[in-house]
Amino acid sequence: MRLLFVCTGNTCRSLMAEGLASKIINRLNLVGKLEVASAGLAAFPGAPASSGARSVLSREGIDVSEHQAKQLTEDMLYNADVILTMTAVQKQHLTDLFPEVAEKIFILKEFAQGSSPDTEEESHDIPDPFGQPERVYQQCADELAQVIEQVLKRIADSG
Repeated sequence: MRLLFVCTGNTCRSLMAEGLASKIINRLNLVGKLEVASAGLAAFPGAPASSGARSVLSREGIDVSEHQAKQLTEDMLYNADVILTMTAVQKQHLTDLFPEVAEKIFILKEFAQGSSPDTEEESHDIPDPFGQPERVYQQCADELAQVIEQVLKRIADSG
């Protein structure tokens, strides 16, 4: 199964999600069963990981020093089995542009926790740490790790 994490610039949240997911996949012995990738809706292709993301991930033993931001492409969307955005607005944007893949587009937290019709989609948003102090990146990474663990266990249990 191929998971695609999507945020705005592919230098913070989706990049951190990809790195953390790879680490959790190894720990849960899901290597070969799950593949992860990331991209941005408005990425500057080739841009490096933000310094906050690099620092926080390096403490987790994840090296993203060679990361180059990727712009989201149609091929990425069609080749992914599940597309996980960081915000409700990103999900809506992708759903509007690509209604033919709408059934596999979810907000990351929505997919992890399941959402009820009463739940405000914005409550599923993972705030963008870009330009914030490193502690905000750490909070973002901690939240991502917790949610991604739920996602991967849910997928592993269902398949």
